[in-house]
Amino acid sequence: MRDFGLRVNLLIDNKTETNELKQFDTGNKITLEVYEAEVMSEDKIITLTATDTVVAIWERIDGTIFDRACSIENGKIVTYTDKQLLALSGQLKMECVIKRGDTETTTHTIIFNVV
Repeated sequence: MRDFGLRVNLLIDNKTETNELKQFDTGNKITLEVYEAEVMSEDKIITLTATDTVVAIWERIDGTIFDRACSIENGKIVTYTDKQLLALSGQLKMECVIKRGDTETTTHTIIFNVV
């Protein structure tokens, strides 16, 4: 399995290397550790709880958009790929919408390359 542990900063678009996924794979686990600070340090991690709701918004290269509910494990966002998401080769974009009480915050876009 191609599992990813990624760090996401809500304040700064901290693009990292391109993450590669294989077309038609299923069950790739993507875990996001969320920060809210200019410098990502242990004391700036946002720990999500069971009362928070997270939805991953995926956009394939053909413009088709998919919503996937995420789980929260150990304070981190967890989502999985499926055959629909990886049906086309090319760029696949993902953003997560974090709902905490009356507040909704969207992460910066994370880009995957489907080959």
